[in-house]
Amino acid sequence: MKAEITDINAHDLVIRATDVGVCSNRLIPPVLNEWREPRHNAFARRNVWSLFNAFTVSLKDGNLAELPKRTEALHGLLDTHVGLAA
Repeated sequence: MKAEITDINAHDLVIRATDVGVCSNRLIPPVLNEWREPRHNAFARRNVWSLFNAFTVSLKDGNLAELPKRTEALHGLLDTHVGLAA
């Protein structure tokens, strides 16, 4: 499993997340800010869970009606990255 990730991998996943509809281009800066300086110490480690949190914190400021669909797409993207999905 590839749970630990580098900044390069995180940045790539953020761009791929826009491709699959997780977030718009407008949310890239907030996601990256949360990734680089997480507001919760529990997410300081550089892993997929920390990146997931960076997205979910940032997505809370968007359209809440779209949140379930976006979260499902995020799960699919990150599950594939760590080898849980094909």
